[in-house]
Amino acid sequence: MHLFVDRALLEVHLGVGLETGSQRKSWTLELDSLFARITMVRLMSELEVIGWKESIDLPDLGIKNMLAKADTGARSSALDVKNIEELGDGKIRFDIVLNRKDRDQTKTVVAKIAHQKHVRSSNGQEHERYFFKTRIRIGTKTKEVEFSLASRKTMVCRILLGRKALENDFLVDSASKYQSRPRRKVVNFEI
Repeated sequence: MHLFVDRALLEVHLGVGLETGSQRKSWTLELDSLFARITMVRLMSELEVIGWKESIDLPDLGIKNMLAKADTGARSSALDVKNIEELGDGKIRFDIVLNRKDRDQTKTVVAKIAHQKHVRSSNGQEHERYFFKTRIRIGTKTKEVEFSLASRKTMVCRILLGRKALENDFLVDSASKYQSRPRRKVVNFEI
């Protein structure tokens, strides 16, 4: 199906502008509605639908099936870590917590620091946090995401995916879970 995504082309195609007065106002309202629907259909066809909770991979880190929560109310993303140590030369070492019930199941990672900044957590407290970038895979899409390093030991999901990670690639169905694949145990493999 061919979709007109340019409003001017759509106006020419429909013959808008040939009428006057109230007819023009009616056409404009209908055109606005039609243009909005066409744009939404186009966008939705490009987005992968995911649930509010998903199993995702961190391929650059050798981790599969991490439990993640898609949170459109959060701007940035967070990864559950412990033992954060700055190494110098713009690098950091930390342990990614793989299992909520056994926080000793970890994977040690050395990564380049993207930046540091103050972040306000969900309980309103501000903390200085390190950020790093890595790729995530959800369903058929892989993209680079920036994560803050934080303790999420009181949370169910080891990963929080905020709006910046979701934008332009994913549409969150807040009524469902595990749309991209069934939930599986976390796998830690060497890369």
